Amino acid sequence: MDLDQSKDRSPFYENVPQNGCPINFHVTEKNDPFYLHWHEHLELHYVIEGEFVVRCENETVTVSKNSFLIINSNELHEGLGDSGKRFYMLLPPTFFEMQSIILKRVVKDAYLSDLAEKMICEHKNQDDFTSSALQGYAYLILAHLCRYYVYESFDKRAWNSYSQRIVGLNKAVKYIHDNYQASISLEDLSKISNFNKYYFCNIFKSFTGESFKEYQNRIRVQKATELLRATDLPVTEIAFLCGFNDSNYFARTFKKFTNQTPREVRKPSTV
Repeated sequence: MDLDQSKDRSPFYENVPQNGCPINFHVTEKNDPFYLHWHEHLELHYVIEGEFVVRCENETVTVSKNSFLIINSNELHEGLGDSGKRFYMLLPPTFFEMQSIILKRVVKDAYLSDLAEKMICEHKNQDDFTSSALQGYAYLILAHLCRYYVYESFDKRAWNSYSQRIVGLNKAVKYIHDNYQASISLEDLSKISNFNKYYFCNIFKSFTGESFKEYQNRIRVQKATELLRATDLPVTEIAFLCGFNDSNYFARTFKKFTNQTPREVRKPSTV
């Protein structure tokens, strides 16, 4: 199954825009976490200074200076913060032919670091040839990774099975997000994803690091946080709007995910 043809996208799916260059290249110095999402692009981060912390599927990784973080195509990931400077680039599936491989998560390699430094200089001193130069360096980095840092490779049949599993899981994620206020059963999700319920439980936990109930509660708390900061609605009403029928349970769950009480995250003017 071609994931790019799937009509059922998770709300965390990111449709990465093209800017005229086959790669999207960015340098950032902000401590700016990004929310959980996925896309077909291969995503590479290089830490220039400090550290970068990211969650990839069910794994939390800290990446140090002069190291690459590799986020493979269709992996759920979120940034948890960075203490220095890094660059990242997004490579579309059309950029390279070897799509049926999974690369290692963190790589520290002198040859790759040298290429990364050249990319940083090229990006800093832009001219009419910068786009072509960045593309050339990206090909060299990718070729080196594919030669020496493949974690797993698939034949066509195994890759199709893997792709179908990702699509089924994202259908379930989309359903949870769209119906986070409702009572969702395991039977509902197994039917939507086209998996039996026992298999679904195992791969959902592997994919997200949480049970589907925990995942639903995380979304509910995120929505509640948005309402607490943007409205003057009473906390009990916000709890109800976000699917919590018990205010005490809401408070405990909110504290679990945010390490704060609902009133602590509310704007001072609306306490």
